[in-house]
Amino acid sequence: MQKFHTCFYGQTDQTSFLLDCGATSIFNLQNHVNDFNSIDLIIISHFHGDHFGGLPFFFLNSYFLLNRTRPLTIIGPPGCKRRIENLVECCYPAVMEHFGKMEIEYLEYSDKPIQFNELSITGYPVIHSPESIPHGVRIEGEKILSFSGDTEWTDNLVPLSKDSDLFICECNNYNANVNGHLSYHMLLEKQSLIHTKHMILTHMGADMYENQANLIFELSEQNKTYEL
Repeated sequence: MQKFHTCFYGQTDQTSFLLDCGATSIFNLQNHVNDFNSIDLIIISHFHGDHFGGLPFFFLNSYFLLNRTRPLTIIGPPGCKRRIENLVECCYPAVMEHFGKMEIEYLEYSDKPIQFNELSITGYPVIHSPESIPHGVRIEGEKILSFSGDTEWTDNLVPLSKDSDLFICECNNYNANVNGHLSYHMLLEKQSLIHTKHMILTHMGADMYENQANLIFELSEQNKTYEL
């Protein structure tokens, strides 16, 4: 089964955005997003390549192929500007000076929501590789979209997912409790604490697919559309 890295494309009446942009994202997005220049906002959960490694290629495509002049806002964990620019420099030395002409604004999660157009974005610290500065993300507008990011169980998932219309929750393993990741049986144990209209599971390992017939929660599917 071919699987692309984490990247969710969202669209409201006022805003088009990406939730994470993993290293392979650009190749899949090109088949499904008609106008890359319409993407106003990219929200990054944490600094692992399968969640933010596609940004250098997004920048290349935007600047050199699409002649982007529209401002772009990136929201991420503390230090996101330095982390992203260092990544770009590693991939393509000296090219960052060109991307600066696209008016990229970097905003960092704090204890207060970040406003962007009609959206309110809040980052919740979660438990994953500490060096990646992991966060779950809550996006509130007319509807509420929540995303766990990569994490083991943390009580922050309770307010993060509360009353959400869609909760995208990582579930890497079926039985095993692995540091930094959730298991299906842990989610069953904590199910009463999660109050969402609809939960889908993402970031699944092989044993999740092997036990697919036993699951009561929906698995995310590549290229599937959800209307909130």
